[in-house]
Amino acid sequence: MHKVGTILLLIMFPLLLISCSKKISSTVKSQKNVDNYVIYQVKTNKISVDQNHNWKISGTTKAPDGAKVVATPYSINNENYGMLSSESEAGANWSKVQDGKFVVVVDPVGLANTTSPKTGYQTKTSIFAIKGYSKPWTTPSISTKIVKKASSFGYVNLKVNSETATYIANLNSKNSSSPSNKPSSSSSSIKSLGQQFESKMNSLNGGTAEYATYNQSTNTVTWIGFSTWNSYSDSDLQKMMDILQTITYRQATKFNIQNPNIVVKTDNGTLIANASNGSDLHFAK
Repeated sequence: MHKVGTILLLIMFPLLLISCSKKISSTVKSQKNVDNYVIYQVKTNKISVDQNHNWKISGTTKAPDGAKVVATPYSINNENYGMLSSESEAGANWSKVQDGKFVVVVDPVGLANTTSPKTGYQTKTSIFAIKGYSKPWTTPSISTKIVKKASSFGYVNLKVNSETATYIANLNSKNSSSPSNKPSSSSSSIKSLGQQFESKMNSLNGGTAEYATYNQSTNTVTWIGFSTWNSYSDSDLQKMMDILQTITYRQATKFNIQNPNIVVKTDNGTLIANASNGSDLHFAK
């Protein structure tokens, strides 16, 4: 009997660990109305960490096809409360429900309410689906009224592993608000921050453009596209411009780079679009 009990305990123990990471309420309705939207509870089935230190989460929901999946800090005490931290698996777009299932990629930067999380640190994250939400993915935040309403669905504790802990700590160690670390400084730590910003943008590019560079002295991000863009209409290019602008401004916020300029060119030097001081991209032609 002792051996059988031990075996059962060993079988059940991993399940107990998994259930402890999901504080999802089963006593509330699985959907709620807020303003002109309907929000839905989701159930997370699998959580992993990808090569870019993002959490990749799959699960199920009663939300209809096309409903958008949102991940944002759960605690009102999180300084980034209401910040959108989610995107599709393909990147730079909304994750959407399909056949009652979803896969969402969640960026840990901003969710972890600390500049130096330890391995095993858990961040309370609100994950839910929303129907009728027409704002573009480029919007950096979602109404806190919606987030507060969704809080009744509970939260998911996303655990920081050792690689992610090091990644966040390294970013934030160069993200100090002290005067000696402002962008006007020529310190190597700020140069390193700019390099990390550039690297992060390129990792998120996903083939939309060839590559991105960041010039710290002019605070300018230059995206190099393809020569075939010269024959595209503005409407054909608009989606790509939206993606490049979103990647730039979202990552600039996370790396504490203020209102960068954006230049988009083809690989033969033709100017396609530009933006100054954090404004929207405008076509040059």
